[in-house]
Amino acid sequence: MKLIEIDGPSAVGKTSISKLIIDYYNGNFVNEILIDEKSPFKKFNDEESFLKNQIWIFEKYYNRLNKLDMNKDLYFIDIGLIEILTFSKYYPVIKKIDWNITKEFLNIIQNFDLTKPIAYIIIYLNASEENLKLRKTLDTSRLRSHHSENIEISKYQKEHLENLKKIWSDRIYFLDANKEKKVVLEDVKKIIDTAKPNTKPITIGNLVEEIFCL
Repeated sequence: MKLIEIDGPSAVGKTSISKLIIDYYNGNFVNEILIDEKSPFKKFNDEESFLKNQIWIFEKYYNRLNKLDMNKDLYFIDIGLIEILTFSKYYPVIKKIDWNITKEFLNIIQNFDLTKPIAYIIIYLNASEENLKLRKTLDTSRLRSHHSENIEISKYQKEHLENLKKIWSDRIYFLDANKEKKVVLEDVKKIIDTAKPNTKPITIGNLVEEIFCL
């Protein structure tokens, strides 16, 4: 089974590109978890509720990985673990709030299998802040809570993925998503058709170690 993760900031076009690409490859789609499932802690206002929110999202993500049919050849995932982990670490930083859930968050996720594969290829879509804000305005079907914070946190996502790309140049790719959707789609297809990643996938533990400097 091949897992391909389509990543990037809020409103960059992850879901729309994923839906187009699965039609082309006859693949399977693991949709963004918060489209149809809302965290009971989403309106967090203190450190405790923020921790509960992030654990709730992590667990939903993990459970969806567990439900994947290993007999199917190709899955596209449009919410990445890097989004969950970087939001957990950097949201208090950009908001200048004295919350630090790192130690407890890491203690809790140790109860999960951190060797679980998350992707063989990660494709990170980049777009300008201006375009991201415009796309959010045009897409009235989604609330996109914490949109502005997600844009700020995306710079940390790119930094961490750039670090990992130094190790896994054949598994992590960056694409300019400021282009027309059909051009971005062709760029994604080119990566999928030509990439020959190592047979060893990127795991949950790999991203946890990179983001939390373990």
